[in-house]
Amino acid sequence: MKTQFKRIIITSTVILATFFPGASWASVLQEIEETGVLKVGIRKDALLFGYENSKGEWVGFCRTFADALANSLSQKLNNTISVKTVLSNLQTREAIVRNGTVHFECGPNTISSKKEVEENIKYSQSFFITSTRLIVKPENKRSNSNMVCVLRGSTNLDVVAKIFPNF
Repeated sequence: MKTQFKRIIITSTVILATFFPGASWASVLQEIEETGVLKVGIRKDALLFGYENSKGEWVGFCRTFADALANSLSQKLNNTISVKTVLSNLQTREAIVRNGTVHFECGPNTISSKKEVEENIKYSQSFFITSTRLIVKPENKRSNSNMVCVLRGSTNLDVVAKIFPNF
């Protein structure tokens, strides 16, 4: 348990530090200490990471991570730190960090060095990795009647476009 807690603290430090290139970690920590609030962007449509359960509660890995970080900060600062969850989505996830709406955003984000340069952002180290796998019968590979659903702008879309060039 202590090892897992240390990983959470180290990972949270990396996440917070990388999302604030213009602001110092000390100023972010000072804001959290003064307000008693850790502001976190989390999606509501990403099962396992952030979603609403049947009771309408915001749950998932990202909420658990945010609560663990708030508990750690509460001990470090000797002050009660609560979590304010802010809705993020594919279109707003970087902007809400950049404009200070949240201290960090947690979700199943595609990490792209090209996007880091284009949008002047910095991602933390990966904490979850997936890949695209499709099972297609050979006779259906060239068919235009197949339906494949992927997120717009995702790396999965690039992979599907290579397999189905007429997609």
